[in-house]
Amino acid sequence: MIRTVSSSTPSPKTTELAKTQEISKGDWITAGVLVLVLIVLKYFYFYSQPFNSDEPQHAHIVWGWVTGKVQYKEIFDNHTPLFHALYAPFFACFEERGDIVRLLRLGMLPLYLASLWFTYRLGAHFFSRRAGFWAATLLAAWPPYFFKMNEFRTDVLWTVIWLFALWVLMGSPLTRKRCFWAGVLFGVGFAVSMKTIMLLGLLGVAALATAGLARLGGAPSSVSGKEWAIRFACSVAGALIVPLLVVAYFAARNALPEMYYCIFVHSAKIGLSGKKVLRNLFLEPVGLWLVPAVLVAVACIRQRWFQLDAEGTRKRLILIFCSLFFCPLLIAVWMVATSQGFLPWYPLMAIVLSTLLIKVTHKVPRVPLLAILLAFFVWVMVIVIDPLQSSNQGDVEMIQEAITLTEPHEFVLDPKGETVYRNRPYYYVFETFTRRRLKDGTLDGSSDLIQDLIRTRTTVICASNRYPREWSDFMDDNYIRVGHVNVLGKKFVLDSQGRARVEIVIPERYTALVPGKGSQVLFNGKPLDPHQLLEPGSYEIEVSPAATGTGYLLWTRAVEKGFRPQIKSPKRPKSPDKTFVDYVREYIR
Repeated sequence: MIRTVSSSTPSPKTTELAKTQEISKGDWITAGVLVLVLIVLKYFYFYSQPFNSDEPQHAHIVWGWVTGKVQYKEIFDNHTPLFHALYAPFFACFEERGDIVRLLRLGMLPLYLASLWFTYRLGAHFFSRRAGFWAATLLAAWPPYFFKMNEFRTDVLWTVIWLFALWVLMGSPLTRKRCFWAGVLFGVGFAVSMKTIMLLGLLGVAALATAGLARLGGAPSSVSGKEWAIRFACSVAGALIVPLLVVAYFAARNALPEMYYCIFVHSAKIGLSGKKVLRNLFLEPVGLWLVPAVLVAVACIRQRWFQLDAEGTRKRLILIFCSLFFCPLLIAVWMVATSQGFLPWYPLMAIVLSTLLIKVTHKVPRVPLLAILLAFFVWVMVIVIDPLQSSNQGDVEMIQEAITLTEPHEFVLDPKGETVYRNRPYYYVFETFTRRRLKDGTLDGSSDLIQDLIRTRTTVICASNRYPREWSDFMDDNYIRVGHVNVLGKKFVLDSQGRARVEIVIPERYTALVPGKGSQVLFNGKPLDPHQLLEPGSYEIEVSPAATGTGYLLWTRAVEKGFRPQIKSPKRPKSPDKTFVDYVREYIR
């Protein structure tokens, strides 16, 4: 793991060790086969991998940029805006289509490849070319990383920026210029994701731990405190550039208050305190991170690593400590430790573990070992998500149905922007913090969704268990499922005289669908004209000749486009207990 001082005449042991650090022909062949397999899998998984609810949400925000809407002011989002602004030109290349999220996933492929390149460069620089090669190869096929980097989300770009910033900071001797450009990259990171705060804290903790060990190891820093202060100032100056440009952009559009609320206030963790953070770090199971951290520290002091290569050892230890401290900091400090939050950690762990694997298995044929590991990872991918069976077709059809049923200026209610191309009648998206704030009554300026549906005459909604119960009850009473979406409609039951009474809340054109052919439908004694706007109120329905059974009053445009009420299927039998594969599938998704 650590470079040693070699003599003028290398010993056979040293020569053998040097050979183990080079990339062999077998490594290249194994990696080449893997790349071909992964490219094929990527193609299939664009179509078969389930949509994460964040993907259409991000696509909806990008649509807002393309259509000239001001993020935060006209369209809610709790992410920083750079990712959406950068992908707006790519989004604009496509017309309205149901498979837009699949196409947007294509834009993640260059970022995925860039992350593998930076992983290789970091591993090769700090340990060995073979360690970097193995790290990038294993990372490419690591199922959680492969699938999450396939999704259209801000975390993909955020991960690449993090790796790029690490390379700028530690790839060569640290200068003021490098500090400035690393700061610029971290500023870009802030404009992509506020979780960059956690990465800066991680880097600071790792640097402080390394500096302390260096002093104990007899290798104090050769850089003066004044020089460190100047370098820090250069970093801060660079880090302010992009965020200030973003702030200036939204200030020019009078959207700063909304931006501040969406990014900083809305997603603030409720009930987080220093006491809880300390408890999470040291008393919860995640506190086991202390064990490897202490072992690394003891090894550094006993082996006197700093006396062999002080600067190189410092950088290696910063990388190692970042990999060790990442998970506890994310879980203990950040608001929601979701699976995509671990993306920047995987490359660091891949580098460390590949280095250890090469060192431990120096007497084992490593190419077969690498091939077995990669084959296992690919097998897990195929078992967890079948590449030949589309798991997102329903989402694609839902987007297409919303496009078919509504005009661009009309409203569609979905939980987080799942229909992508339409305005939402309700400002907030129903993500974790909105639902939490609705429950405890702390949502700022919360409006009544029911009144918003009536005010905007919303005709199409996407049913979901994310809505509060009272709002869901209103939707169940006034919307009918016709496919993957629900449209305006009322369900009624005719009595023995062929009569029923319905209450119309949202004015629209309605068509009556009743049992029997050739039946005449009267509304308050008059024939129902499907082209006439039906005002809110109570109506008596009378079917002649008299018929009994269930009838529907359905939005006329949906009927004209061939949509019909969907009869609910019977309840499915209780699912069996979850297997190990089920838990792995949930984690990856």
